[in-house]
Amino acid sequence: MQFKTLIVGAAIAATAAAAPTAASNKPFNLIAIQSGSVIHNLPISAEGGSLWVDHKTNASCSSGPAATDPTAASTTFFVTPESQGFFLYGKLPNENAKQQFFTDRSGMGRGVLGYRDVPVTGRNFELWGWTINGTHLNFDGQESFYACPVDDSYVVSLGLIDPEQKDCLSFAAHVVETDSPVGCYYN
Repeated sequence: MQFKTLIVGAAIAATAAAAPTAASNKPFNLIAIQSGSVIHNLPISAEGGSLWVDHKTNASCSSGPAATDPTAASTTFFVTPESQGFFLYGKLPNENAKQQFFTDRSGMGRGVLGYRDVPVTGRNFELWGWTINGTHLNFDGQESFYACPVDDSYVVSLGLIDPEQKDCLSFAAHVVETDSPVGCYYN
Protein backbone atom coordinates (compact mmCIF):
# COMPACT_ATOMS: atom_id res chain seq x y z
CA MET A 1 0.00 0.00 0.00
CA GLN A 2 2.80 2.43 0.89
CA PHE A 3 4.56 1.58 -2.38
CA LYS A 4 1.39 2.44 -4.40
CA THR A 5 1.08 5.75 -2.53
CA LEU A 6 4.71 6.55 -3.34
CA ILE A 7 4.21 5.79 -7.05
CA VAL A 8 0.98 7.83 -7.27
CA GLY A 9 2.67 10.74 -5.46
CA ALA A 10 5.65 10.64 -7.82
CA ALA A 11 3.36 10.53 -10.88
CA ILE A 12 1.39 13.57 -9.66
CA ALA A 13 4.61 15.51 -8.99
CA ALA A 14 5.98 14.66 -12.46
CA THR A 15 2.74 15.76 -14.14
CA ALA A 16 2.70 19.04 -12.24
CA ALA A 17 6.33 19.74 -13.18
CA ALA A 18 5.64 19.16 -16.89
CA ALA A 19 2.51 21.34 -17.05
CA PRO A 20 2.79 24.88 -18.44
CA THR A 21 3.10 27.46 -15.71
CA ALA A 22 1.53 30.86 -15.58
CA ALA A 23 4.19 33.45 -16.23
CA SER A 24 5.13 36.18 -13.83
CA ASN A 25 4.61 39.63 -15.19
CA LYS A 26 8.39 40.12 -15.29
CA PRO A 27 9.41 41.78 -18.58
CA PHE A 28 11.27 39.68 -21.14
CA ASN A 29 12.67 39.66 -24.65
CA LEU A 30 12.20 36.79 -27.12
CA ILE A 31 14.61 35.02 -29.45
CA ALA A 32 13.83 32.36 -32.06
CA ILE A 33 15.16 28.87 -31.35
CA GLN A 34 15.45 26.61 -34.42
CA SER A 35 18.82 24.83 -34.43
CA GLY A 36 20.69 24.92 -37.69
CA SER A 37 18.35 27.44 -39.33
CA VAL A 38 18.93 31.01 -40.48
CA ILE A 39 16.60 32.33 -37.73
CA HIS A 40 18.30 30.56 -34.80
CA ASN A 41 19.02 32.97 -31.91
CA LEU A 42 17.65 36.00 -33.78
CA PRO A 43 15.56 38.57 -31.87
CA ILE A 44 11.76 38.67 -32.11
CA SER A 45 10.31 42.17 -32.40
CA ALA A 46 7.02 44.00 -32.85
CA GLU A 47 6.25 46.22 -35.82
CA GLY A 48 3.13 47.23 -37.71
CA GLY A 49 0.75 45.08 -35.64
CA SER A 50 2.76 41.86 -36.15
CA LEU A 51 5.59 39.90 -34.56
CA TRP A 52 8.75 39.49 -36.62
CA VAL A 53 12.05 37.62 -36.49
CA ASP A 54 15.09 39.76 -37.31
CA HIS A 55 13.05 42.87 -38.14
CA LYS A 56 13.65 46.45 -37.11
CA THR A 57 10.92 48.26 -35.18
CA ASN A 58 9.52 51.74 -35.49
CA ALA A 59 8.83 52.38 -31.81
CA SER A 60 8.64 55.44 -29.59
CA CYS A 61 10.67 54.57 -26.50
CA SER A 62 11.32 56.24 -23.16
CA SER A 63 14.98 55.17 -22.78
CA GLY A 64 17.64 52.74 -23.93
CA PRO A 65 19.04 52.24 -27.45
CA ALA A 66 15.58 52.33 -29.01
CA ALA A 67 15.01 55.86 -27.66
CA THR A 68 17.82 57.16 -29.86
CA ASP A 69 17.43 54.55 -32.62
CA PRO A 70 13.71 53.76 -33.10
CA THR A 71 14.61 51.11 -35.68
CA ALA A 72 16.45 48.87 -33.17
CA ALA A 73 15.32 45.24 -33.37
CA SER A 74 14.53 44.89 -29.67
CA THR A 75 11.09 44.48 -28.12
CA THR A 76 10.10 43.88 -24.50
CA PHE A 77 7.05 41.78 -23.58
CA PHE A 78 5.21 40.50 -20.51
CA VAL A 79 2.55 37.89 -19.72
CA THR A 80 0.04 38.48 -16.93
CA PRO A 81 -0.17 35.42 -14.67
CA GLU A 82 -3.77 36.02 -13.59
CA SER A 83 -5.34 36.43 -17.04
CA GLN A 84 -2.60 34.81 -19.18
CA GLY A 85 -2.64 37.79 -21.53
CA PHE A 86 0.43 38.59 -23.69
CA PHE A 87 1.36 42.28 -23.89
CA LEU A 88 4.01 44.66 -25.18
CA TYR A 89 5.91 46.35 -22.36
CA GLY A 90 5.53 50.05 -22.82
CA LYS A 91 4.45 53.42 -21.71
CA LEU A 92 1.52 54.58 -23.74
CA PRO A 93 -0.02 58.05 -23.90
CA ASN A 94 -2.68 56.84 -21.44
CA GLU A 95 -1.27 55.21 -18.27
CA ASN A 96 -4.02 52.55 -18.28
CA ALA A 97 -3.63 51.68 -21.96
CA LYS A 98 -1.81 48.57 -23.18
CA GLN A 99 -0.93 46.87 -26.44
CA GLN A 100 -2.11 43.26 -26.40
CA PHE A 101 -1.49 40.23 -28.62
CA PHE A 102 -4.22 38.14 -30.20
CA THR A 103 -4.39 35.15 -32.48
CA ASP A 104 -7.07 33.93 -34.84
CA ARG A 105 -6.82 30.17 -35.33
CA SER A 106 -10.10 29.92 -37.25
CA GLY A 107 -10.26 28.84 -40.89
CA MET A 108 -10.17 32.50 -41.90
CA GLY A 109 -7.33 33.59 -39.61
CA ARG A 110 -5.17 30.45 -39.98
CA GLY A 111 -3.05 31.30 -36.93
CA VAL A 112 -2.42 34.97 -37.62
CA LEU A 113 -0.69 36.62 -34.65
CA GLY A 114 -0.90 40.36 -34.07
CA TYR A 115 -1.23 43.13 -31.51
CA ARG A 116 -3.44 46.18 -31.06
CA ASP A 117 -4.15 48.84 -28.49
CA VAL A 118 -6.54 47.55 -25.80
CA PRO A 119 -9.44 46.86 -26.06
CA VAL A 120 -8.73 44.23 -28.71
CA THR A 121 -11.83 43.00 -30.47
CA GLY A 122 -12.34 40.64 -33.36
CA ARG A 123 -14.80 37.92 -34.21
CA ASN A 124 -12.42 34.96 -33.70
CA PHE A 125 -9.63 36.65 -31.73
CA GLU A 126 -8.18 34.70 -28.82
CA LEU A 127 -6.48 36.86 -26.19
CA TRP A 128 -6.00 34.62 -23.16
CA GLY A 129 -4.03 31.41 -22.64
CA TRP A 130 -0.41 32.61 -22.91
CA THR A 131 2.06 30.95 -20.54
CA ILE A 132 5.77 30.36 -20.19
CA ASN A 133 6.62 26.67 -20.15
CA GLY A 134 10.15 26.43 -18.81
CA THR A 135 11.87 29.08 -20.92
CA HIS A 136 9.54 29.10 -23.94
CA LEU A 137 6.44 31.17 -24.63
CA ASN A 138 3.39 29.16 -25.62
CA PHE A 139 -0.27 29.67 -26.38
CA ASP A 140 -2.91 27.21 -25.23
CA GLY A 141 -0.24 24.50 -24.85
CA GLN A 142 1.22 25.13 -28.32
CA GLU A 143 4.93 25.91 -28.10
CA SER A 144 5.82 26.13 -31.79
CA PHE A 145 5.46 29.24 -33.89
CA TYR A 146 6.03 29.77 -37.63
CA ALA A 147 8.34 32.28 -39.28
CA CYS A 148 7.60 32.97 -42.94
CA PRO A 149 9.91 35.11 -45.08
CA VAL A 150 8.75 38.57 -46.08
CA ASP A 151 11.39 40.71 -47.81
CA ASP A 152 14.51 40.55 -45.58
CA SER A 153 12.88 39.23 -42.39
CA TYR A 154 10.24 36.77 -41.17
CA VAL A 155 6.65 37.37 -40.00
CA VAL A 156 5.54 35.22 -37.03
CA SER A 157 2.29 33.27 -36.74
CA LEU A 158 0.83 30.36 -34.76
CA GLY A 159 -0.10 28.48 -37.92
CA LEU A 160 0.69 28.47 -41.60
CA ILE A 161 -1.26 31.49 -42.82
CA ASP A 162 -0.61 30.55 -46.44
CA PRO A 163 -0.30 26.75 -46.84
CA GLU A 164 1.15 27.31 -50.31
CA GLN A 165 4.21 29.03 -48.85
CA LYS A 166 6.84 26.29 -48.58
CA ASP A 167 9.75 28.15 -46.98
CA CYS A 168 8.30 28.82 -43.50
CA LEU A 169 10.22 27.62 -40.45
CA SER A 170 8.84 26.22 -37.21
CA PHE A 171 10.56 27.55 -34.07
CA ALA A 172 10.26 28.00 -30.31
CA ALA A 173 10.10 31.51 -28.80
CA HIS A 174 12.75 31.50 -26.06
CA VAL A 175 12.12 33.86 -23.13
CA VAL A 176 15.05 35.99 -21.93
CA GLU A 177 14.09 37.91 -18.78
CA THR A 178 15.34 41.47 -18.55
CA ASP A 179 16.09 43.53 -15.45
CA SER A 180 16.22 46.78 -17.43
CA PRO A 181 13.10 46.83 -19.63
CA VAL A 182 12.56 49.66 -22.06
CA GLY A 183 9.04 51.04 -22.31
CA CYS A 184 8.00 51.63 -25.92
CA TYR A 185 4.89 52.28 -27.97
CA TYR A 186 5.02 50.05 -31.05
CA ASN A 187 3.54 51.33 -34.29
